Amino acid sequence: MGTPGLMKRLVVPIFLFAAMCNATASVPAAWRARYDRLERVFSSKDMPALDALCGKDLVWIQIDGTQKNRQETLNEFAEMFKSDRVKVHEKLRTVKRRGQLVDVFCEVFMVWSVPGKSDGRMHSYCTDTWSKIDGKWQLVKTVDTMLEMTGGD
Repeated sequence: MGTPGLMKRLVVPIFLFAAMCNATASVPAAWRARYDRLERVFSSKDMPALDALCGKDLVWIQIDGTQKNRQETLNEFAEMFKSDRVKVHEKLRTVKRRGQLVDVFCEVFMVWSVPGKSDGRMHSYCTDTWSKIDGKWQLVKTVDTMLEMTGGD
């Protein structure tokens, strides 16, 4: 993974991601389990599994308001998965149902390793919106609300 600019674009909405921290009491076990699965998807760099978790109309809204569609988002993850190691963990802060949608507010921590570079580190807050599509929960929107990145160069 090349430039520092690329590292800054590799923020995981994350849906980003996964359980190494204790969940907040208001988080149902089923949602904690979904994010545990997501953590395994990232650590194993399993693109087909990640693809299956994303809705066909996925939108990722970044800090600067830039919107990425599903394919652009998956391309970002494919670049990240070229790293030697990707580790994600999330603190799920709240889970709220809005009709057929569920919003999960998360605090995300990520580390990725690339040979010859310092480890990249990211800390962010985001809201992931999920919808049940054909009987499966899929990520349909992520909105990043805070992002701090270090390393990766």
